[in-house]
Amino acid sequence: MAWREIPGNPYWEFNDESVSDTYENMVVVAGVRTDGINQVYARVRRVGDPDDADRGEIAATFHNAKVGVYGVQPSSFYLSQKNVDGVFVNFFLSNGDTMITADGLTFTVLES
Repeated sequence: MAWREIPGNPYWEFNDESVSDTYENMVVVAGVRTDGINQVYARVRRVGDPDDADRGEIAATFHNAKVGVYGVQPSSFYLSQKNVDGVFVNFFLSNGDTMITADGLTFTVLES
């Protein structure tokens, strides 16, 4: 779990925690729940709030569009947003051969 910047909104951050059964059987993946064509940051805080803050939800679809990103985004998009602590961790996607790096680039990992 990490707090990450919300694209197009310098005053709010979202928690990238994945949970299930929290929102009436909706699954939250990478801190975002998807309802049809709409995505919502499920747990947000204002910049400077303590780690345990929870100020509700913010429309991810709206803020993504403000920076030119349209439509439903995969979890890799949200996990590639800047970690507010400045710490990045490279991670593998569920298919096991794709890695997203600290700068949000995606690579296919080939066996050597």
